[in-house]
Amino acid sequence: MISKLSCMQLGKTFILLFVITAFLAQSLIGQTTVTLHECQQWTIEQSSASSQLNDLELLRKIKNQIIKSYIPEVSLNASVKYQYPSVNLSGINVINEDNTGTSYLEFENPIHNDQYLVSLDLTQKVWDGGMASSQQKYEDISSDIAMQNVHIETYQLKEEIGKLFLTVLYLQENDKVFESSIHTLRQDLKKLEALYANGIILESNVYILEAEIMRIEQEQKRIQLQQQSIRKALSEFTGKDLLQATFILSEIELPDTSLQSLRPEFTLLKLQQSALECQKKVLIGQSMPKINIFASGGYGRPTYNLFSNEFDFMYQVGAKLHVPITLWGATKSGRDYLEIQKNLIASQEKTYGQSLRIKMMEKLNEMESLRSLLISDEQIIIKRTVIVNICKKQLEEGVITANDYIKEVNALNEIILNKQLHNIQLEQAKMNFNSLKGTL
Repeated sequence: MISKLSCMQLGKTFILLFVITAFLAQSLIGQTTVTLHECQQWTIEQSSASSQLNDLELLRKIKNQIIKSYIPEVSLNASVKYQYPSVNLSGINVINEDNTGTSYLEFENPIHNDQYLVSLDLTQKVWDGGMASSQQKYEDISSDIAMQNVHIETYQLKEEIGKLFLTVLYLQENDKVFESSIHTLRQDLKKLEALYANGIILESNVYILEAEIMRIEQEQKRIQLQQQSIRKALSEFTGKDLLQATFILSEIELPDTSLQSLRPEFTLLKLQQSALECQKKVLIGQSMPKINIFASGGYGRPTYNLFSNEFDFMYQVGAKLHVPITLWGATKSGRDYLEIQKNLIASQEKTYGQSLRIKMMEKLNEMESLRSLLISDEQIIIKRTVIVNICKKQLEEGVITANDYIKEVNALNEIILNKQLHNIQLEQAKMNFNSLKGTL
């Protein structure tokens, strides 16, 4: 009997534990917390940036295969020709050395009309004025520029996600304040209803408090709708369901407060200058002398010996010098044009750097101002809380009206919301500073 009871108790205990575990598991669903870094990382993973970078790297490799410096050009050629009339040297007179008369050349076998040739030709670049190596470097830099543009787009995307995240965070915290205020006012309403029932306060005080609760609920509903709209946008960007997630923000750290920026745009500008320098070298190389050596060997009829009418092997070797004299004037104009473009980019880089430094100084001043506001917010909240507690007792005693009490409650809520706003603005300023600095 005891054994049966023990088994039943164990069974009930097991069932109870199972139910509790299931309940806890169910309650934890949708309680996910999300950080700013996670949102940014998910967005990058969801975007096409990774595939773009892979494609650009593949294009770089393909270009490197196409542009090959100082690799011999080898070609196999075969031809069959029929010509009419053929070369005929018979009957050509030749003057004797003693000028006594004329002799005639006669050939037993005239050159055939049909001709055949199979040859293997090789051309080796010896010097091209550095044009090939400069072109290779230019193509590499062009690939780097394309990749850097993708990095810039990714960086800008992280900035936008940061703004949306902080907006949701601010609305989320506002929602908590309104919820807390509604909860407190409902408790106050119960007390007022009891006081009215006992004839201590007027009925209007009850109505005023009810109306205020309804007003706050409307405001809460408004910010909830705003919050859901932005959450849907973030869910699209990240590929995650963030409608019920709790957004949390760890204090954003500043790596340092120096005004030296490392934004990807600077890398892009330097790459553009390098690309122009490579283009200038390519242009110079086009006007430089070029030296090639060549070799050709083949089998056919006729050979290089036109007097032979038999199939035979043949070959030739040599060197070629090419000096493009007419390009010298165009090269100088092109170099001047590219140099002007380099100067424009350098000026743009300088102006962009100055603008960023000014903005970073502004953000540092803004952060200092917001820190001061947060300190004063705390002090005001303490004093306003004391005032609200005093007014609550006075309302319950019938000394003041509900309007007077609500006025003080709203003043407290306002300063709490201001504190939250200032805190979010501080984190926003930190994020903006890191963005300007290039350490986002």
